[in-house]
Amino acid sequence: MKTKIAILHGIFMNSAAMLPLKKRLESHSIDWDCKAFQYNSFTFNLNTIFDEIDEFFCDEQDNEFIIVGWSLGGIIAREYLNKKSKQSENVSKIITLGTPHTTSGTAELIARKLPRFCLLKSLSLLATKRKAWEYNCELHSIAGNLNYGFFSILTGGSSDGAVKIDETQIPGMKSHKIFNVNHTGLILSKTVSKAIAGIISKTHHPVNYKNS
Repeated sequence: MKTKIAILHGIFMNSAAMLPLKKRLESHSIDWDCKAFQYNSFTFNLNTIFDEIDEFFCDEQDNEFIIVGWSLGGIIAREYLNKKSKQSENVSKIITLGTPHTTSGTAELIARKLPRFCLLKSLSLLATKRKAWEYNCELHSIAGNLNYGFFSILTGGSSDGAVKIDETQIPGMKSHKIFNVNHTGLILSKTVSKAIAGIISKTHHPVNYKNS
């Protein structure tokens, strides 16, 4: 049995940004089949992304399906579950990195102050308010607490420089871990990649709101 891991990048980025994380995860086990998906983070078509994930997860063998999503990628992963395809209903875990699960205060502020087209579809997804995780698969949320980045002046101290820590927490999640990295560091840190590998291999720790 293989573990198939779909990796989704965030806004302003592309699949190349996720390659270091992809390589680190693949190095943990020869049975982990990872794919970093490419899409335009401003003008994406969700159905196109979902069809590509379905194709990757379409396998007659008894494989485990997992999604790792960074920032916006974690929101897209959640939307994928709403598709309710055969493959999406068989996803066992979603692991998110700096994903604003409740809503993005930064996106909400941009929506109020700037023309709505500035982040296009990304803005509406990021600024959508959500109350709880109500899916059969596990949600494991990873956050950063190093407030350094382009949007750090908007997020304040308890953030990764783009997303506030409390925005990465949502009722119903399976686990929550915080690391001393900023938003980009979440996909570059070897420590974070080890934590992701631990979750995938079922050696993760329970909910933890303290700094790691």
